[in-house]
Amino acid sequence: LKEVSSFSRFVNVPELISLYSEIADTKTADMLNLPRPKVVAPDGKEGIEIVKVPPSEAEEKYIENLVKLAESLKGKKPEKGQPNMLSVVTLGRKVATDGRLVGLPVNENGKIAAASRNIYDIWKEGKDPGTVQMVFLDMGVPQSKSAPKKAAAEEGEIEGDLDPVFQKYSVDLYADLKARLVAMGIPAKQIATIHEANDDQKKAKLFAKVRSGEVRVLIGSSEKMGVGTNVQDRLIAMHHLD
Repeated sequence: LKEVSSFSRFVNVPELISLYSEIADTKTADMLNLPRPKVVAPDGKEGIEIVKVPPSEAEEKYIENLVKLAESLKGKKPEKGQPNMLSVVTLGRKVATDGRLVGLPVNENGKIAAASRNIYDIWKEGKDPGTVQMVFLDMGVPQSKSAPKKAAAEEGEIEGDLDPVFQKYSVDLYADLKARLVAMGIPAKQIATIHEANDDQKKAKLFAKVRSGEVRVLIGSSEKMGVGTNVQDRLIAMHHLD
């Protein structure tokens, strides 16, 4: 199974078009012929670069157990409090991002480590006031101070190596990534997270700092940073870690 988010449908399309036509003239991208930047990978080729990182032994074993669990769930009706295919897929996404999200030891060759090296290398080549990078990370986001470090296990126990696979772990991957970048030499004041700006006024100030190059690495989730983020003036790279 593969989790996919996609647009469903418009409703009342003729009425919507009629209403929209009262206040707008529609032109396509081809008609406007607007300049658009090309997406270029670090190797100079047009397009994105996929960076592959090896799983640790613990992560590999965990994934194998998830596969076995998924096989055992085939054809069975989901029961309340018991693992189902959705929970298996969610755990798969977590371990693929960072094993610590499911309680495994840190993988020093994992995504966070690889991303920090790539971000630092690009930062190092930037000229003053510098180029800007955005980092999209939808898991391991900062939690409120009142959130518990580790919640109680969900209902139902899993036998064998999968226990405590269904426990919930709170790991701040944003803080970990920032700490790694600072340790490499990027000044802490040049790194910011979208979660620091919790209202429109703070967000506007943060975006202004990014556009000026005062902040050169902006970390955030797709939900908070995906739409309406006006920071592209010096933007040279985007990293998607999920």
